[in-house]
This record gives sequence, C-alpha cells and structure tokens, in this order.
Amino acid sequence: MIRRIRTTFRRVMVPVIAGMMMLGLTGCSDQQNENATETVKEADNVTENVEEEVKSETSQEVTEAVGTEESTESKKTEAGSEEKAEKSGAGSEKETDKTGEADEAATESISMTSSDGKTHITDEAGGAYSQVVFSGDPDELVKFDKHTYFEGDDFYIFFQKDTEIPGDTALFVDQIMAELEEVEHMKYSDGEDDGDSYWRDYYFDGQFQGINEDCDKINIFVLNDPENGNIECATVNECILYDDDFTNTGDSGSEGTVYHELAHVLRLRQSPYLGDVMEEGVALYSEYELMKKHGYKDYSMIIYVDDYANDKLLEKGILEKPERAYWDISYDDDNIEQLDYQYGFRFVCFLYEEYGDDVIKNIGEVASKTKYDDYETDPSILIEIIKKGTSEDVFEKFGQWLPENWAEKSTECRKYLGVDGGDWVQ
Repeated sequence: MIRRIRTTFRRVMVPVIAGMMMLGLTGCSDQQNENATETVKEADNVTENVEEEVKSETSQEVTEAVGTEESTESKKTEAGSEEKAEKSGAGSEKETDKTGEADEAATESISMTSSDGKTHITDEAGGAYSQVVFSGDPDELVKFDKHTYFEGDDFYIFFQKDTEIPGDTALFVDQIMAELEEVEHMKYSDGEDDGDSYWRDYYFDGQFQGINEDCDKINIFVLNDPENGNIECATVNECILYDDDFTNTGDSGSEGTVYHELAHVLRLRQSPYLGDVMEEGVALYSEYELMKKHGYKDYSMIIYVDDYANDKLLEKGILEKPERAYWDISYDDDNIEQLDYQYGFRFVCFLYEEYGDDVIKNIGEVASKTKYDDYETDPSILIEIIKKGTSEDVFEKFGQWLPENWAEKSTECRKYLGVDGGDWVQ
C-alpha cells in the first residue's frame, strides 16, 4: 500500500502480490452486504487451505500458545539478564576463568560508534565498496563516495553511493528498534530468517556478495534519490529508506518513516502477512506513539485521525457493519482514499485498548498456525484469524468503541500538532 509524502503525504508500502480472491468474491453487491456476517462465518467451509486449521483453533489454544510464548520470553529475559550481568564485569580485572569468559563475550558485541569518536571508512573487496564505523555525532554529516555498509548486532545498513547521513545513524536505528519492541510488545529476534538479495542486487550493482545474504540480521537499504519514483517499503527482514529520512528530522516528520518501516519489519517477522488493514494499522500506531515520545511533529499524521476520508469510512459502514467494512476495504486493491490506513489505525488503537499489550502478538500466533497463502490474504480468512486472536464479537465491540472514543484521539493528535479541526463525527 502507498502512503504519500514528498510535499503532501508520505508514501509507504508493504510489497505484496495481489492474488485473485477465493471463490470469485470480486465485488460487494447489496445482497453480499446484507449477508456479510454469514459469509464471514462460513469462511472455514469455503476456504480449503484453512479448513482444518482455522476450524480447529480455539480461544483456549490461543491462550496456551501465548502462555508458551510468554514462558519462553521469560526464559529469554532471564537469560538476557544473566548475559548482561556477565558482560558488566568484562572490564574488571580477570581474577577467574569465568570473568575471562565474560570479557571475551563482551568483545563479540559490535559497537554502534567508534572508540575515538570519529567516523572511519575503510575500503573492502579491492575498493569495490566500503565499511563504515560511525562517530555517533548527530551534527556530523557523512557522505559516501561508493556503496558502503555498516554492521550492527542485529542489523546491517547498506548505503547507496552519494548518500549523506548523520554520524549517529546507527545509534538512531538501534534505539528505534528497541523502542518499537516496547511499543508492539514483540521481539525482532523472534522472527524467522528469509534471505532475499533482490534489492541489494538491484540498487547496489550486485555488491556486498556474501554479506548477510541469509538475513541472519535485518537488512536496511538507504538510497540517495527520493525523486526517482521509488518509495520506502518493507518486507519480513528488509526495508528501503532514503537518506533524507535521517537528515530531514524534527517538524518535517521524515524520521517517522524510519519508525513506520521498521515497525513493518518487526510485525512481519512474527507471522504470515495479515493484510493491509492490520499491517498499516500497526505501523501507524507505532509511529504515532514514538512521535509523541520523541516530541517531533509529523503533520501527515493528522489525516489519519481527523476528517480525511471519514465520509468514505462511514459509507463503508464502519459504525453499523464494521466487519463488512473491514472485508470491503481489504478487498479494494486500488484504495485510493487509503481507507486501509484509516480503518487500520483506528482498529489497532482499539485492539490495544480493549485486549491489552499482547493482542497483535496473539493474532500473529493464530496466523502462524493457520495454513493460508499470505499473498492472497482472503479477507474472510483474516477476519477469522483476528476473531480467534481476540473474541468472536471483536468487530461489534469496535463499532461501539469508535464513535465513543475516536473524537478524543483526534483531539489529542490535533492538540499535539497545534492544528485546529472539528470533531471526528457529529
């Protein structure tokens, strides 16, 4: 999907291949609208791919799955605490073999900045490309005269030739990834690796062969020309950004694109694709929360909370028939009003408020155990997945929550941005 910026809006996309909808569901006639609930409830019977998995899933299974995850997460947290405790003693005198081992483990961590506070660029592969270690200075601008990469503990950043970025770029990315984990209550480390070097081959002239091609770490590609017709986008382990997303910060809102795309990567690492409404809703929710936390103003956010496209949402029946509206908006491939963003942001705000911090994680758990083609993403399948990760009446609750709560959310955002506007719905 596309979110426009560059003068008016920012354009953001999670690349997917739109497949033919199952059972020839190619329209939304009046009769279909009237029988929407029945059609969705029969999704398991009409979709061969999910017949056994979706029908066999129960709320108890979701709870058990989440409980297992929480148990595993608890163990990971304990293990992480022990590891940090070991590393904290790495700088002390080596009095025992155990202390020596901790010191050795500490050296394996890759620093986000150089030890002398200066940016270092070294040639590799016979001068074909370079590697950079940043100074950490936000006021320094570093320009690369050839394709260059940075390696962090959890990610690589590949900079296209002629990109110019601040000296604290690696620190910024590392910080944002950690904060996104807190907002979404998920971990990048929980995701599955899925190697794909297409973007690297296409944008970087085939350089960096052999570097993270299996995506053990996340690949972040930073390009230098935002006017070339491409857009920022993300997949399960990779994303494309532009250098001005790191330099045009503050009130320009460009840094929000970094939040948005890395939020996509985090969510997509958890389970198969959940469709445009859910994916864009999670990314917007994450971006909005970090916008407030960091005190910058992304004025494009106003269109996702105020009056933009609200008439279209009402026409789709978002209040009276929110489940059917979800189906119709998910099915609309063109979606020029970006109703998937509009619906998604509202829906995800509701989900977190109604079902708690782990709600998106729970939905992803169900999706991971459901057999479906995530490139086709039949809305009926996605609706069943959402219900099993929340409750059967989740859409009815959303239809009641929206008119009672969204005006307050809109007012909050408008007040933060200093933009006047009317109530969301009269």
